[in-house]
Amino acid sequence: MTVESAVPPNQTQKKALLVFATALELDLVQRKFPKAFRPLLAACSFDQNHLPEADVHLFTTPGFIPDRLGSKVNHHYQKGNSFGECLEQAVETLAGLGYGKIVIIGRDCPDLELSDIQEAFAALDSHRLVLGPDHRGGCYLIALQAADRGCLHHIRWRQNTDCRELQERFALGETRLLTVKIDLDTVADVHLLARSGSRWQPLAVFLLTVIAFYFTGFQTLWSNLSRRQERARWQLPPPSLASANRT
Repeated sequence: MTVESAVPPNQTQKKALLVFATALELDLVQRKFPKAFRPLLAACSFDQNHLPEADVHLFTTPGFIPDRLGSKVNHHYQKGNSFGECLEQAVETLAGLGYGKIVIIGRDCPDLELSDIQEAFAALDSHRLVLGPDHRGGCYLIALQAADRGCLHHIRWRQNTDCRELQERFALGETRLLTVKIDLDTVADVHLLARSGSRWQPLAVFLLTVIAFYFTGFQTLWSNLSRRQERARWQLPPPSLASANRT
């Protein structure tokens, strides 16, 4: 089923960049990421100094401290009972503020570039929908006309099918696809990034190495402590004394 646009694409509509992201500390917990992975989720940071042609609106969860934002970012708290409801409410808020072209991004795609956002805004001059597909079938970027925001209804988000489902809402040729990129939902995705040609590959390798070393060292320490406790429990002599007795 396709959705008919009430307003044809044009170049004069107000533009908004919608950054949809959970508060960082909570985001790390939900993804089961160690805190060391924080730089990977903080990689996508854009404000109006980077994108003067659009207003930047951050929709985040309680726990985020607005004081950390610069003056060029508008802060909102997400509203809704599910990811889909919160996203639709965010888009509805921007449409109510008069924005005609909206580019939606998250924070889980380190390779997202400013040029991707600019390309998406430009593509909305001739397309109704622009999608940045991730490596699993989801989207790291969604750009649409505010008049087409109804296409977001009943999408099965976070099922790795949303890129295909969104395309099916529009007629052939009305969607523009950007380059496929890796987004980070699980530790397995970080391993994939570490094997990629991404500019973030060295950092991913370093973080995985640090985490592996930490847990290996912790397990070794725990194993040594367990052996000492077992020896004490059975009242075995210390290794040095046992060695002396054998000689």
